[in-house]
Amino acid sequence: MKKLVHHFLFASLVSLGCIGGCRQDSREYLQALEANDRLIESSHQARKDMIDSLGRKSLSRADRALDEEGRLEEQSLYVQGRLDNFRPHVPNAVLYEQASELAKSLEQDRNNLLGKWVEASKDTNPDVAKELSSKIRDVELALAEASETAKRSRPIGASLRSSSDEVLAREIAPDEQR
Repeated sequence: MKKLVHHFLFASLVSLGCIGGCRQDSREYLQALEANDRLIESSHQARKDMIDSLGRKSLSRADRALDEEGRLEEQSLYVQGRLDNFRPHVPNAVLYEQASELAKSLEQDRNNLLGKWVEASKDTNPDVAKELSSKIRDVELALAEASETAKRSRPIGASLRSSSDEVLAREIAPDEQR
């Protein structure tokens, strides 16, 4: 009887540890998702600052905005790593296929909008560039959501087919790394 109590106590402690660990992983994942959304918003703000400073002919402010954009890109790589470490994985082939196609389409839209934004930023009308930056932000948020959905639902053993989808291409499942 005493052995049974010890085994039960041990199993209970291990279970509580696993539950606590799962909650911590879930919390970390949600914090990384929030950080990713904040980075997308900050990138939009940096683009707007760059347009404003170019309109005022302040090259030093434009350089700072460009540096900020580079810093945000570095932070984005860090956040993507955090997402990869704590992402829950529930294989679903249908959801994966839909989300992958959506992500691929959104990536193309994002690239097209970025090209238009570069052209508009050279223009004398900053309002067009700011509007395009807002559209880029919206597409990036949708792309982040579609990419995360695809990564969470990727079937085990499924290969990544889209080389143009930057976000999906960086993903390596944690269990495949070992």
